[in-house]
Amino acid sequence: MMQTVSWNLTSCAESINNILIFFQSIRNDENFEKYLKIADELCESLEIQPEFPVEINLRRRHKRKQFDYEGDEDIQLTAKENFKINFFYVILDTAISSVTTRFETLSNFEQSFGFLYKFVEIGEDDIKKSCFDFHNKFKDGESCDINGAELYEELISLKIIIKDRKQPEELLKYLYKHNLQNSFPNVSTSLKLLLTMPVSVASGERSFSKLKIIKNYLRTSMTQERMSNLSIIAIESEIAESLNIHEAIDDFVSKKSRRINF
Repeated sequence: MMQTVSWNLTSCAESINNILIFFQSIRNDENFEKYLKIADELCESLEIQPEFPVEINLRRRHKRKQFDYEGDEDIQLTAKENFKINFFYVILDTAISSVTTRFETLSNFEQSFGFLYKFVEIGEDDIKKSCFDFHNKFKDGESCDINGAELYEELISLKIIIKDRKQPEELLKYLYKHNLQNSFPNVSTSLKLLLTMPVSVASGERSFSKLKIIKNYLRTSMTQERMSNLSIIAIESEIAESLNIHEAIDDFVSKKSRRINF
C-alpha cells in the first residue's frame, strides 16, 4: 500500500498510527482468548490437536516476600500462561516498538508539513501556529527561505480562493497554471519542499530494479549517458508510451540526415 504513487504523507502517518492503536488494543487477556479460540478452530480444520506441548520448560516465577513470615511459595506458570507472557505479549511489544522507532521520522515530518494538506479545514489560529513552527524548524540562524508570518497570510488568502481541499501536488499545479506562484512564494516553496520528500523508498528501489534489467551482462560496455537515457525511458514508461514514435523517428532522421542538397 505504501508503494503506490498517490500515497501521501498524511495518509501514511494516519495508517501507521492506526496500526499502533490496533496493536495496543489487542494486548490484553480478552483478545488473547479470542485469538486463541481462532487458532483452535484453525487447528481443528487442519486436523491438528489444539494443545500446548506438555514437555515445556516452564519458568518459575518467584513471589517477592513482603514480610518475613511469608512462605517460600513459587508460582508455576501453565503452558498457556507461558505462551501468553513469553510469546503473545512479547511479539506485540516488539511490533509496537519497531513500528514506533522506524516511523518516528515520518511522524515528525507529518507534524511539520501536515497543515499543508488540511489548511482549508482547520482554523486560523492552528494555521498560524503551524506556520510559525514550520518557520522555526527550518530556519538556519537568521536566514530562512520561508517566512512564517507571510506564509500564514498567504494561506489565509489562498483559503478564500480555492475553498475546497486540494492535495499539495494539485495545489502547486493550480498556482503555476494561474501564474500565482509569485503571489504566493512561501506557499509555493513549502509545497516544493513537501513534494520532494518521498513517503517511502519504493520509487528508488524500482529505479535500481530497472537498472539491473537495462544494464545486463550483454551491455557491459554501455556508456553512462546511454544508460541514464534508457533508465529515464523505462522509469517514465507512461510518458514514453504516450509519445508518437513516428514523430520521434522523423525528428531524429532530420537531425542526423547526411544527404547533400544540390
